[in-house]
Amino acid sequence: MGEEVSNRIIIVLALLVVVVVAVSTWLTVSNLNAIDTTAPKVVTITEKVIEGPPSGGRVSLSILPAPKDAEAQ
Repeated sequence: MGEEVSNRIIIVLALLVVVVVAVSTWLTVSNLNAIDTTAPKVVTITEKVIEGPPSGGRVSLSILPAPKDAEAQ
């Protein structure tokens, strides 16, 4: 009888794992589908070079918000 109970516990735990994986996968896929891919994405990258010693300088990039005229289109 102990072996039968242990087999049932293993089956219940395996089903629980399958349900948890299925629910988490479904939530992830539904969140990915909710992302609006049709909206235009405007990214402006600006470079700022800080002069340093003759060996070189540093470059920094920053992403700025979309200009107002691009949002109107």
